[in-house]
Amino acid sequence: MNLIRFLILPLILIGCSSEKGVSLEKIDIITNGSVNIHFQNQSKYSGRIYKKSSKNTLILEFNTKDGLYNGIYKEYFEDGILKKESNYNLGVLQGRERKFFANGKLSEDLNYNLGNLNGVRNVYWINGMMKEINNFKNGILVGETTYFYSNGKLRKTISFDLQGRKDGLWTSYDSEGKITKQTEFDKGKVK
Repeated sequence: MNLIRFLILPLILIGCSSEKGVSLEKIDIITNGSVNIHFQNQSKYSGRIYKKSSKNTLILEFNTKDGLYNGIYKEYFEDGILKKESNYNLGVLQGRERKFFANGKLSEDLNYNLGNLNGVRNVYWINGMMKEINNFKNGILVGETTYFYSNGKLRKTISFDLQGRKDGLWTSYDSEGKITKQTEFDKGKVK
């Protein structure tokens, strides 16, 4: 029985310590182009890395695999409210990213595919109202983009072709909903 305790206790302690991770202060970071590689004791680190504020509040946590961001990446405001949540696959942004205001409300919601913005991007005012909606395809702004005033009324509609050039009718509105300006574009040029 004592032999079993002797063998199991270290395994439990090792399991707990790997769950906790390593403080960012104990990690060396080497930047290679736009990629951060995390090292501990001169080896690429795999596992959880965290940072705490001077008040001992968690302000950053993420996972790495072979030194590269991998999995969920989170930043927090000093009071512990989530500031940003992203997902990585071996150093490359992949999937949903959300950013928040200090009051906890969503400020931006977007998606990445292989490091490029891809799909719908929603941006919000601090009061929770929609501020902007646009679409990306492989990092290029395409299709219609719509902007709103903080009261929810339409402010502007613009559009882009598949190469990201201005295209179609661009319309601006005043806060009462009246059209103030319209310009039509075709492949980046005024029509």
